[in-house]
Amino acid sequence: MLRTNNTTFSAFARSVLARDPGDDATRPAAAPRSGSGGVSDAGSAASSCSLNTDAVKASGPARNGPGGGPSGAALGSNRELFHPRVSKPQINRREMRADQRAASAIYFKNYREMLEAGADRATLDALPAQGVGGCGLSQIAEMETLLQRREISEGQFYAFVSGARVCGLRWVCVACARKAAEDDRKTVNAGLAAARAKGLIPVMMTLTTRHSRKDQADALLAAIARAEQRLKRLKCWAALPVAGYARVLEWTYGENGHHPHFHMILLMRAESEADAVAMVQRLHPSYMGQLAKAGRDGVSEAAWKHSFQVQGAAAASKYLTKWNAAEELTGAQHKAGNGGFTQWQLLRLARKAAPEKGRTAEQARAFYAARWWEVMCAVKGRAQLYKSDGFKDLAAEFMAENPDAEPPEPQTLLSFGTREKHGPQTEIWGLAAPALLAIREAAERIPDLETASTVIREGLYRGLFRTDADLLADESEDDGAELVEPDEIGQVADDAGDGFEEVGHSENSVMGCYHGVNTGVDSTVGGP
Repeated sequence: MLRTNNTTFSAFARSVLARDPGDDATRPAAAPRSGSGGVSDAGSAASSCSLNTDAVKASGPARNGPGGGPSGAALGSNRELFHPRVSKPQINRREMRADQRAASAIYFKNYREMLEAGADRATLDALPAQGVGGCGLSQIAEMETLLQRREISEGQFYAFVSGARVCGLRWVCVACARKAAEDDRKTVNAGLAAARAKGLIPVMMTLTTRHSRKDQADALLAAIARAEQRLKRLKCWAALPVAGYARVLEWTYGENGHHPHFHMILLMRAESEADAVAMVQRLHPSYMGQLAKAGRDGVSEAAWKHSFQVQGAAAASKYLTKWNAAEELTGAQHKAGNGGFTQWQLLRLARKAAPEKGRTAEQARAFYAARWWEVMCAVKGRAQLYKSDGFKDLAAEFMAENPDAEPPEPQTLLSFGTREKHGPQTEIWGLAAPALLAIREAAERIPDLETASTVIREGLYRGLFRTDADLLADESEDDGAELVEPDEIGQVADDAGDGFEEVGHSENSVMGCYHGVNTGVDSTVGGP
C-alpha cells in the first residue's frame, strides 16, 4: 500500500487543495492566516465538510497556475477551504442515510419493547426492518470490495461501493427501494412498449376500501388483498381479454388513517380504449361483493365511488399526468401522497417533524414513527410490484429486441480487500465503513483518478474522514432518531455463502422481501 511521511503528504495535499470546481484556475491564491486552519508546513491540510479538521480537502485536481502549490493548485480563500459546496445528489444521499438510521432506530425501539414484554424468538425474528441500519456496511464473503466511480457527465462522477451487502428491504430502505424501483421501471416500460407494438390497450384499475383512523393497517391491507385475489378467481375475470398485467401496492397515511391501495395496469385486447375501459368496469360489482365478504364496506354509495376506479392509461388523472403509467407503478417511493404521506414521508417525519396540532416536535416524531412502523408490519413479506407471466413475457421479448446500452466501465479507486468466509471484515474496510458518505463525496470531487485514490487511501489510514454519524449530526443536531453505533456493521455477514437470505413471500408473490442481496455493483445503493 502507498504510505507517505507527514512532510511528503503535506506537500502532496497542497497540490490538490481546494477550490470549488467553477473557480478561475488562474486566480491568485489567498495566503492562509495564522490560526485559520489553512495548510501549514507542519503537515496539516485544510478540512472540508467530508474530512476532519486536519483533512485533505479533496475537491479539485491539481492545476497549473500562478498561485498554485507544488503542482500549481490555487489555495483559494479560507471559506473555500473549510466550506466546499455539497451537491444536491450528495445532500440526497445524506438524507437517505439518515432515513436508514432512523428506520433502524425505530426497529430497535420496538424490538426492545417486545423483548421486555416477553416476546419469543420467532416473534422477534419476524419483525420488519431488521438489518436496514447495516445496509451497505459489511463485506460479501469471498468477493473483493471496491470503491468505484463512473463519469456521468464531463467532470461529474458517481461513486459507489461494490462487493458490500445491502439489506434489500424495498419497503423499509429508501436506497434499496430506489434501486429496485428503477429496475422495475425498465421492465414495466418494456411491457407497455411491447403492448403498444402489438396493439394492446393499457387500462389502469385502482382497488382500495373505505377507511378511517380506527382501522388497523394490517386489517385494511388483508381485506383488499383478499378481495383482489378472489376477484381473479371469478368467471368475470377469466372472461376478460387481458394479455397480462402489472400490479403495485401503494400506501399513504392521511386524515382518515391508513390508505393501502392497488394500482393495476391491464393490457387489454380491444378495439378502442373506450371498449377496454368498459370491459374492465364490468368487474366493479364483483370486486365490491368480494370486499363485503372480506368484512369491508361493499354497499354504500361512498364505497362504490371510491373503492374501484378505472382509467385509460393515455388519459389518466393526476397520477398518470405526473408520472406515466410505468412511473405510477414503480415510482411510489418518490411522489408525494395525495392528501396524505407515503411511507417514506412518514419515515422522514419520524426524525424531522416540527411541533403540530398540540404535539411537541418529540411527540410528533413519535407519532409518525408509530404510523410508519404500522405500515412496515402490515406490508412485511408482500410484493410491492407483481407482474403476471403474460406481462413478463412481453417485457422480456421487448428487452431482448432492444437491449440497453452497456454502461461505461467504472474506474476503481481503491480495494478494501476480500473478506474470507466466516472471517472478520478486512482492516481497511473497518476504517472505511463508518465514513462511506465522506469517502464517496471525496471520490466524486477529485477528477484525477490517481490523485483521488491517493488522497482517499491516506485519509483512511490517518483517520481524516469524518464519520457518517458526524456528517448527519451537522445536518441536524436533533433529527429525532436514536442512532445505534456502530451502525450494525458486521451483523449481516454473508456466512451462508449464497449471496442472499429470503425472509418472506406473500401469497402469489414473485418478489417478496430479501436482505443481504449480492448485487455485485452499486451495492451500497447510497444515492442518486
